[in-house]
Amino acid sequence: MSDMAGTIRGVSIHLEPWAEDDLPLLQALLGDPAMMEHLGGPEAPEKIVERHGRYLGYPGALKIMVDGVAAGWVGFWEHEWQGEPIYEMGWSVLPGFQGRGVASAGTLLALEAARASDGPRSVHAFPPPENGPSNAVCRKCGFTLLGEVPFEYPKGHWGASNDWVIDPECGIGILEAFAREHPGFGHAATFYVLPGAKAPNTLFNQPELAGRKLQYLASQGYEIGNHTLWHAELARYPEATVRDQLATAQVWVQRHVPGYRFRTMALPHGSYPKELAWAVSGEFKGMTYKHDAILMVAGGAAPSPHAKNFDPLHLPRIQAVEKDLDYWLTYFDRNPAERYVSDGDAGTITVASGSTGKLGAVKAVRVIERR
Repeated sequence: MSDMAGTIRGVSIHLEPWAEDDLPLLQALLGDPAMMEHLGGPEAPEKIVERHGRYLGYPGALKIMVDGVAAGWVGFWEHEWQGEPIYEMGWSVLPGFQGRGVASAGTLLALEAARASDGPRSVHAFPPPENGPSNAVCRKCGFTLLGEVPFEYPKGHWGASNDWVIDPECGIGILEAFAREHPGFGHAATFYVLPGAKAPNTLFNQPELAGRKLQYLASQGYEIGNHTLWHAELARYPEATVRDQLATAQVWVQRHVPGYRFRTMALPHGSYPKELAWAVSGEFKGMTYKHDAILMVAGGAAPSPHAKNFDPLHLPRIQAVEKDLDYWLTYFDRNPAERYVSDGDAGTITVASGSTGKLGAVKAVRVIERR
């Protein structure tokens, strides 16, 4: 499991496995009519004892601790939904801890634990539409509302619920699913961000989750790239504004990931500033920046880093639109010798037969012609 610890408003919060002496906590959570208003009413005492027994030793049953005090419960369990295996998630927090972000923080930590497990990749929550606080937790924790569905809880009692889901088909979900299926391949991606843009173009369009998502990207080895503060078309602005856009974007990211520095940038609208040097490196109000590579908005496939015509400050890229993708995938199917494929050996460069003349300056590297 993950570390399962964090802070909210300066208060320490962590999750602990369910323990033998947690029965009174469960009785307070599930035996109170007010707490169970949206869940079919309080559970009978014997049902609570039975549930407590199921929680013991189950890795998805977790106690929420706030500054060392038990504040509630959060859990995830396997469930079949619409013919597919999912994790269903639920939570409950004692009245004295409500309204302080405890449920959201505990749920985010539990989501990390569910993600680290070997279980289903899709995580759902099913609060009733009238349960405003629980629906707010779903929204703050990055769930997507799919709509209202009939749902059975408790057993034998059917009612309307909102179906919220953490989408495994998002970009990160697809990358990490592929990495699990092909562990030798690894994963890599650069996410170019606009930390100062207005909704819906700000960081993930989820202000409550921006910090946690940036931290996750950095901790998992993904790269965070500079796309300016709010998508400024750099050719239109003087030097001071250009440097402000590039340096301040880094300041905003460092608020969430201390010390993080951009290595590359992607030009908004493909627009270079009046002087290339302004985009490459500089300083604004004490924050320095330096970009090893600058991506253009289009231009097709980039040459190999070892090619004579490789220019890291004018890197073309293939746009992720159907027409461009179809063209280039077809092109390289028909011209496989033009693909750049790393052989995994940093001391060796492998090139197609007769292509050594296309190499740039190569020092202390073995060159092999592929025949």
